[in-house]
Amino acid sequence: MFYGASECGGIAYDAEGGAALRGTVGTPIRGVSIALDDGGTVSVRSAAAGLRHVPEADERLAGGVFRSADLATFTTRGELALIGRADALINVGGKKVHPLEVETVLRAMPGVREAFVLGVPARGDERTVVRAFIACDPATVSYAAVASWCRERLAGHKVPRSIVRLPDIPRTARGKVDRAALAVWKQAEER
Repeated sequence: MFYGASECGGIAYDAEGGAALRGTVGTPIRGVSIALDDGGTVSVRSAAAGLRHVPEADERLAGGVFRSADLATFTTRGELALIGRADALINVGGKKVHPLEVETVLRAMPGVREAFVLGVPARGDERTVVRAFIACDPATVSYAAVASWCRERLAGHKVPRSIVRLPDIPRTARGKVDRAALAVWKQAEER
């Protein structure tokens, strides 16, 4: 397992090969120090860190430190466990919702093959709500069932307020979730 970024090169490595099974990316590479701020955002100090972004400077890269948008924790073994991205957090009424937490709960629901969560504007409102895109058989998964399942496992502000049931989650040519296609989705079942 290897974890790195173009801004700073290698960050963490698992020489033994068991880190992925433990849900981590290994320990910091020699000469690299990793710091986590109060929110768990990863900052990397390394001689390999770039001097600046081109063509425009970016405050996340300066002084031999790269401030990523990755969120992580350190395990008791000193390994780094990535838990998501700060730029993916959803602000619902001043409370933070980590999409991965909601997606994990949804993926455990019977009938759900895959789930992806975004923050979207509430209909006719300026508030942001959680919308779940669910790959499933639409005949077996309803909004009421999703809401009930999530209410039993998540804080109220994390429960999806709208869902979109799809045969598959759309992907880009590189195989990543097509966030842009999902962000403009109009038809959704809402509470």
